[in-house]
Amino acid sequence: MWKRLWRLKIPSKIKIFGWRVLNGFLPCKMILANWHIGESGGYPVCQQGAEDVKHLIFTCDRMKAVWRSMGLGGKIQQLTDIDQSGSVILEEIIINEDQIQAMQVGLAELVLTAGWYNWWECRQITHEGTVQSFSRSAMAIVALTKNYMLAEKKTGRLRQGWKKPPSGKVMVNVNAGFDGNGGCGSVGSVIRDSSGGFLAATHSFVRHLVDAPMVEAYALKEGLMLAQRIGCNKIIIQSDCMEVVQIMQEGGFSELCGSNL
Repeated sequence: MWKRLWRLKIPSKIKIFGWRVLNGFLPCKMILANWHIGESGGYPVCQQGAEDVKHLIFTCDRMKAVWRSMGLGGKIQQLTDIDQSGSVILEEIIINEDQIQAMQVGLAELVLTAGWYNWWECRQITHEGTVQSFSRSAMAIVALTKNYMLAEKKTGRLRQGWKKPPSGKVMVNVNAGFDGNGGCGSVGSVIRDSSGGFLAATHSFVRHLVDAPMVEAYALKEGLMLAQRIGCNKIIIQSDCMEVVQIMQEGGFSELCGSNL
């Protein structure tokens, strides 16, 4: 089980989160209360039940809504019907290595990312008193999991610096930053010619965003519009968001949002 945990296609911080869950080291309020730290073991999100691993990831009313929004409500219900602790359920998920074909992600990767994300949101409530809607959380969890798995598929290679585009073409580099707390972000793009010379650049602030891939898609749009404004029609686009790159390579259709980018 430990070997399977460490080779999952997720960042190390989420693997360590899983390791802490499986060993009972996650600082949930119920666990802290058992260690005589804090006065209450109640769960701060739904205000119902104790904050333990099972409640945090699977049985909280809000997390049930998140799983239903992903289309996995029935699957999670089957896993939690048996009277087992959250760490035992998670261990079985990691061992079984089930895949969610509709999302093209592993169930273990998705569950661990969801648990880590919800635990992070619980900390936001503790410090700021707010939490986003369950539908936005579901979209963010799926997007993060898919991007993590896509990033793991990249083959190892030496990092090379920026390369000039071929003669007759221009390079449009796009990038973005996402503020998950404020639901906003910033986008920017730079255009250079085949000699490496600067042609144009733009940047802007974007409100009402759901997740990082969404703001990366806005950055792509800004770069294309800038190229159109200066009259470029032979362009190469560079983006560091694997999900947006793959969607564009597949024709621009996103199954997650059900629309064209």
